[in-house]
Amino acid sequence: MTVRQNTIVTDIWKCVYALLNKLCSTTAPWSSWDCIKGYPEADRFADFTKPFVYVEDPMPLSDVYFQQGASKAKRQYSIMVGAWDDRKTGGIEEITIMTSRISDLFSDPYTVHTATFDVTLATAYSDTTLKAQGISVDGIGGPRKIETENQKEFRREFELRVTA
Repeated sequence: MTVRQNTIVTDIWKCVYALLNKLCSTTAPWSSWDCIKGYPEADRFADFTKPFVYVEDPMPLSDVYFQQGASKAKRQYSIMVGAWDDRKTGGIEEITIMTSRISDLFSDPYTVHTATFDVTLATAYSDTTLKAQGISVDGIGGPRKIETENQKEFRREFELRVTA
């Protein structure tokens, strides 16, 4: 396991963000969207030229537990992953494609645990995976519709559950 216990929340956040950011940088239709780390502040919306996926910081869900035969304790975390089309492109169709791709990625254990990305924790890792970093995706809930002030703006949010 390479996520560090003393910075585990930050390391999980970096890994999940790095995975989604790589998809948004290299793979269609993901490349039609940006990926940002954290919830965007209102004054940053003008900076976005296309819809985006955002990854909020992980929050601990459960107490530490030990898996049988494991020497390290594990904890489950919740991460909010959202899709937002701020009137940049295809409207409801675009947000539906975005939510479908996010749901498909995190609902398929093989795909999500074998998708590669680059990340720097204490060390730089190339072509690593969530599993290689000690992160297991337990499931994804949602999407839930988030109401917006403008009816031409579309937003959905998922709750991703991981163990590390």
